[in-house]
Amino acid sequence: MVRVAARAVHLASICAVVGGALWQHPAGGWTFIAVASGSVLLADDVRKSGKDYLRYVQGWVMALKLALLIVAALAPAAAASFLMVVVVIAGIISHAPGAVRQQALWGNAGPCAQEKGCAVKP
Repeated sequence: MVRVAARAVHLASICAVVGGALWQHPAGGWTFIAVASGSVLLADDVRKSGKDYLRYVQGWVMALKLALLIVAALAPAAAASFLMVVVVIAGIISHAPGAVRQQALWGNAGPCAQEKGCAVKP
């Protein structure tokens, strides 16, 4: 339930941040809320995957999104474009099957990318 709430808050705050960048208005506290809620989601992913997180596609996508956010912060005139790329990348990876998200760049794939698939909890 915490993950669902964090995702909802994250989506709403990202909308405010990207909208602010598109219409050149300061995002105010929304940036902090986006970072905080994103950190909760990241911490949950790392908790689930452990030390293997950066072996998986989802870990590298997260690193790419963070890099693009840094570039957006350093280049305010182009921030809206970089933020839109982040939103598109996030939408693709978050809706991709587990077999894609947990495909390993080296070593064994994650549980969702293995033949048996993700275990569904009752």
